[in-house]
Amino acid sequence: MAVDRHAYSAAQVLRDPWPGALLALGSVLVLLLGVFYPTFRSMVTTWSNTETYTHGFLIVPIVLFVLWRQRHALARLTPQPAPVAAVALGGLAFLWMLGELVDVWSVRQFSVVLMIPVLVWLILGARIAWQMKFPLGYLLFAVPFGEFLVQPLMVYTADFTVAMVRLTGIPVYRDGMYFTLPTG
Repeated sequence: MAVDRHAYSAAQVLRDPWPGALLALGSVLVLLLGVFYPTFRSMVTTWSNTETYTHGFLIVPIVLFVLWRQRHALARLTPQPAPVAAVALGGLAFLWMLGELVDVWSVRQFSVVLMIPVLVWLILGARIAWQMKFPLGYLLFAVPFGEFLVQPLMVYTADFTVAMVRLTGIPVYRDGMYFTLPTG
């Protein structure tokens, strides 16, 4: 009779801290989504209504994929709650409240998105949160922010493009954001 080396005995399952830690983390994330639902909804609405931010729909699947790829490295670590993270969580909640008071959506959105890595730190511990630093940091790209940068970046891009074309010796005529080459 062959023994499956991946099979767990009941005692091993009870000693494994991961299922309980992941259940706790999942529960807290669902609670976060429920408590700050209007803030999360505002992010999704912006993704839907503004072409600049449609990439927001891809952020969570990408984060989950990267975490899935890291699962073996993460499984070697042991979840150890970090109560000190509760201080950071309180600070982010206070920041969210300030954003609510002055009615600034980006402050509220950054606050709730930053609460996710802090909750991972709180429940799974610093070592695991550090191992997950890239996908947790990548979540910040979900926040629709930076609309004010679009116009200056377009001007910079046009300036740079015209300068590079002129370096090649090709004459270029620029009219605002549009430029014309002798060939059309």
